[in-house]
Amino acid sequence: MAFIFKKIYLISKWGDPIFALSIGCLSYFLYERNHPRPSGNSLMVLLKKRVYSQFSHHEEDLSKFIKKDV
Repeated sequence: MAFIFKKIYLISKWGDPIFALSIGCLSYFLYERNHPRPSGNSLMVLLKKRVYSQFSHHEEDLSKFIKKDV
């Protein structure tokens, strides 16, 4: 026997995810403000390192296949 559940929203279908994301971002901001990271380990610095390492890895892979005309 199949049960039918009625979807229940706090705000609305689109308002609930937006509300959840805003609460999550606010809580992260408050946590970082109350527990700061050491110098050089901020979120932006860590993200830049991660992106750079990902792209530098891909550049090495692509350099094998791309012929440069000199």
